[in-house]
Amino acid sequence: MKVTFKDDTICDLNIIFGGVGKDVAMTIGDRLARLSGSVWNEHLLQCMLNIVDEHADMIKTFEKDFKQGVMKGFVFKFFHAVFLERYGTLSTGQIGLGPSVPARGTQKWQRHIDKSVGLSCHHTSSIQQTTGEALFIDDIIPRKDELFVSLVTSTRAHAKIKYIDYKEALELTGVKYYIDADDVPARNAIGANSAEEVLFARDKVTHCGQIIGAIIAESREIARHAAKRVVVGYEDLKPILTIEDAIEAESYFDMLKLVDGDVSKGFTSCDHIIEGEVMLGGQEHYYLETHISQVIPDNGDQTMVVLSSTQNPSGVQSSVAGILGFPCNKIISKLTRIGGGFGGKETRSDMFACICAVAAHRAKQPMRLVLEREDDMKISGGRHPYLARYKVGCTKNGKLLALDVQLYSNGGHSLDMTPYVMQYVLLDIPNCYIIPNVRLQGFMCKTNLPSNTAMRGFGCPQAVFITEHIVTDIAIKCNISQQRFRKINFIGKDFVTNYGQIVENCNAKRCFDECVEKSRFHVRQDQIQTFNRENRFVKKGISVTPVIMAVGFHCKLLNQVMAAYMGGVSLSATGYYIDEDITLDFRTFKGIASSSFVCGAACSEVEIDCLTGEHRVLSTDIVMDCGRTINPSIDIGQ
Repeated sequence: MKVTFKDDTICDLNIIFGGVGKDVAMTIGDRLARLSGSVWNEHLLQCMLNIVDEHADMIKTFEKDFKQGVMKGFVFKFFHAVFLERYGTLSTGQIGLGPSVPARGTQKWQRHIDKSVGLSCHHTSSIQQTTGEALFIDDIIPRKDELFVSLVTSTRAHAKIKYIDYKEALELTGVKYYIDADDVPARNAIGANSAEEVLFARDKVTHCGQIIGAIIAESREIARHAAKRVVVGYEDLKPILTIEDAIEAESYFDMLKLVDGDVSKGFTSCDHIIEGEVMLGGQEHYYLETHISQVIPDNGDQTMVVLSSTQNPSGVQSSVAGILGFPCNKIISKLTRIGGGFGGKETRSDMFACICAVAAHRAKQPMRLVLEREDDMKISGGRHPYLARYKVGCTKNGKLLALDVQLYSNGGHSLDMTPYVMQYVLLDIPNCYIIPNVRLQGFMCKTNLPSNTAMRGFGCPQAVFITEHIVTDIAIKCNISQQRFRKINFIGKDFVTNYGQIVENCNAKRCFDECVEKSRFHVRQDQIQTFNRENRFVKKGISVTPVIMAVGFHCKLLNQVMAAYMGGVSLSATGYYIDEDITLDFRTFKGIASSSFVCGAACSEVEIDCLTGEHRVLSTDIVMDCGRTINPSIDIGQ
């Protein structure tokens, strides 16, 4: 956005929008440019906003209303910024967020030191990682005979594959092979749930970015260039993209249900009952290093050495063995550094290691597969989006009596970790509150998106977000302050979960009370209310949120290395631990989910630009019960 003046009239006005389509940007920009010769006043502002409105229908996406609003917001901010610079006055209060302040923080913890246990120690590789000296997989110098793999992926969300033409790609200098499902020696399937996901799509694609084939070439650049020359013909099918689409089509993998008490009877005793819905989107892992695999054939192609950026080397070993038809002991799975994972490399790394292995088996040479960031984000999936439709009731004094929630997760085109994330969501929905009558139904939606997968928190962030929204909603209905409403319904030191586990010595309420006090919540809340009264287009908010989460996985197998197996038998001479107390039955949702829980509370202050949606977290205070910390540096880092 740029404007030049001669005296009080406009000489030249240039406003170009991005992200709305070339035709839209050019048309609106041309119309706004014709306002040259006008005076910079309120009448001009209205003309500019009208031009945006008149041409907004040219935006042919479901985000039309959002983009129209953002464009008008930018025009409004630009007008007032110029007005302030030229005339030195502004009647609307603050326009845009305040100046950015460098992040800083302090940490305090209780010390429980027993010899070296409890001392704050650096991670063994922290110096190398922070100085750039750490060696990641793609830093390893390629072998002399090493070839490179680049993926051919679908450009359709749901379609039949009519033909694949890779002739032009193979004619390029340096290109060795094109591989697809026909080159897989054994099983063209992988997956966290009984190999239910195809490695190479053969007859049909079920999400944009699905892998159809791969190019093998002498260099990474040649392989990428050649992969773009592969032409795929499609016959489009109707895609299911959103949770709402899946609900309409009744497209579900499965449904889980947790019931405690009598919900119908609970609602008959309520003075206040409200119904509503809340949705939260997904999230990209954005780890430091993208998915990378290097596979080296050994022993006359009878053994494969697999180096992968994965959180689960055993899973990679099993998947590669399955697609090659090798015994697991013929696959040597190695790991130097994960390169960041946050759950995104728990299962999704398998497919890239497998494709690299198929390529190595085909060419009888070492292979390397490195994803570009945009391809990684397009293929690998992220945190599950959720939709919750709820009915909640309480007494006139704010005591929660009943909660009925239908939860819908967007699982993508295959199950992957979707059932396990949903299990956690159902267990964590009550959060830190006593709700005597609960009915939770979890629907896992099958859509034409990349499979969503594990991500840090593993369902707990979604559950807490949904619950805190519900608590806020009902507190407003009861005309009770949100903090008082939370305290009325807070779990005690000892309590029983909705799945029947007795939890003792829980410090959730103590963490919450200390967080309110140490963050000066009430003082800052008054200051924010004053700020919001004085500013129309920038608003601030503050909230204190508690959380409690079971530690570990509910399946014993996931709490131990594969060598422990389901029976908990150690096959090594080293010590190990397996939680024998876990008895949770996911058919009934009753039993013990974990032998320990972590709890805490956080107070966050945020500001938002109401014109554009730009937002910023100004500060966060956290009080957390980590138990007796073994290494404070780890807990602070987490």
